[in-house]
Amino acid sequence: MPKRVDAIRLDASEVQGDGAWVELRKLKWREMKELPKRLAHVANTEDDYTAEMERLLIEHLVAWNWCNERGEPLPVPKTSAEFDDLTSDEIKFLSGAIENVVSGAVTRKN
Repeated sequence: MPKRVDAIRLDASEVQGDGAWVELRKLKWREMKELPKRLAHVANTEDDYTAEMERLLIEHLVAWNWCNERGEPLPVPKTSAEFDDLTSDEIKFLSGAIENVVSGAVTRKN
């Protein structure tokens, strides 16, 4: 019997080194229909955009194998404050990844 693929795994070696990955949950159709309403207010300020991006990441970032500069595993962020210790390159990577998932532009990679 077929099994639905609800998440995609993306190579994150460009920001975390060889073998790094992130797994993002795909949006359901209901979420896709609600998204324009959620994003309508973010055009106002950069703070709004950042807050909405963090909410989307918290909702859709399922797993990763990232670590800090000492090689210690980083927990998957569940609050906006938990993104604060990531580098700008890591945040740019995650933002681009979630934007691609939202647009449906990403295909599954394993």
